[in-house]
Amino acid sequence: MNTIQVLNVEEYELNDKAGAYDAFKEHGMPFDRGAADAWYARGPEPHYYPKGSYNGDRVEAEQMTADEIDAYNAGYYIHEADPSYRKC
Repeated sequence: MNTIQVLNVEEYELNDKAGAYDAFKEHGMPFDRGAADAWYARGPEPHYYPKGSYNGDRVEAEQMTADEIDAYNAGYYIHEADPSYRKC
């Protein structure tokens, strides 16, 4: 499994503002899936769907690159830190 160090929210926000996650924000991609898991108050479980959410095969953390996992974590932790973002 490709593991990386989880950053603090401020570091994720700075990276996001710098465009570090732009390639991972389309529907179903890692940043989007992390944000969705935060929205539904699920725990972090890096994954994504290359053909859009729930379309095609789910890519699990073991198959993800370090950059993909970082983008998932950014989407998750940025949105998890914002209580107004949660659906539940």
